[in-house]
Amino acid sequence: CGCDPEVHNYQTRQQAELFVNSVLLQLISEEGVDPQSIVVLTNDNDYDNWNNKVLGQYTLSKNTQNGALDIASVSEFKGLEASVVIYLDNWPNSIPKNQEYYNRLYVAGTRAKYYLYIVSY
Repeated sequence: CGCDPEVHNYQTRQQAELFVNSVLLQLISEEGVDPQSIVVLTNDNDYDNWNNKVLGQYTLSKNTQNGALDIASVSEFKGLEASVVIYLDNWPNSIPKNQEYYNRLYVAGTRAKYYLYIVSY
């Protein structure tokens, strides 16, 4: 279900940040995508690391009234959708990829109408 993902794998959070920043620049500045149609999803355990993070000229925040981009945990976004979803998949190596992992991946992977980026690090 959902659109075909564009999958990117990185070793560090900083590499993932650079990629997300470049995608946001491309989508918003170059392609004219409305920032309100983009959502960044994280795993529940990684939400606090990305909330209020500034990437270029964009802030990831629940409060999108100040021009920020929407951020949510996968479990918060269940049942919702957005035109563009950037899923930041930081599943800890110490935890085996179990049914919970695949359930979250399914939810994150089926929230996008047009573009889906899966960024693992």
